Amino acid sequence: MKPTTTTAKRTSIIRRLAVVAAGLAVAVSSTVAVTVATAPEAEAASCSTTTVKYGSRGTCVKELQKRLGGLKADGVFGAGTRNRVRAFQADTGLSADGVVGRKTWAKLNRFGTAIGWVRGATLYVCRRSSTHLYFSLWNNTGKTAAWEYRFAGGVFHTLNGTRTNTVKRFSFGSTRASFDSRKVGVWVGTVSRDTYRSTTKVRDFRRSSLRTCA
Repeated sequence: MKPTTTTAKRTSIIRRLAVVAAGLAVAVSSTVAVTVATAPEAEAASCSTTTVKYGSRGTCVKELQKRLGGLKADGVFGAGTRNRVRAFQADTGLSADGVVGRKTWAKLNRFGTAIGWVRGATLYVCRRSSTHLYFSLWNNTGKTAAWEYRFAGGVFHTLNGTRTNTVKRFSFGSTRASFDSRKVGVWVGTVSRDTYRSTTKVRDFRRSSLRTCA
């Protein structure tokens, strides 16, 4: 009987070790999966303290391109990105050196996220509160630029005809509006029914997805 008991004990120990090993394997694989999933978000969050310039590559360059609007978000800081950065800096009162540091990131944080652009006019939006949004129109066209924001229950429309080569901010608040975009239109010159067709790029959005205004 002793050999049988010894064999049973060994089998039991081996099974326990196998269970522990399997548990460790699951824990390790879960940890790796979480790390891979959260690394880009963590890196993007630190971009406001990261300087990028011509020749830079990576997540922060891609974040910059998305935030500026009007650029392909390929993560490569080339001549096109530098030219757009310089124009943005000049029109927002910064030194137009093409280098994106704390001050340029701070301006982008102020305006929020680029949601629509066409031929030099770029519309940004951020969440001011539960009942207010801030829209900012960067008009770099030398002409009148306009935008329209459609939401459930109504239409809000405005024109930026005061000054070109600048960013003008508009506050919009309503207790009846959903604040979730049904459609955003940006255009230059005459307002027409082809507004949305002429918009180069539009990101429709939900209010919950917007950045808080800096």
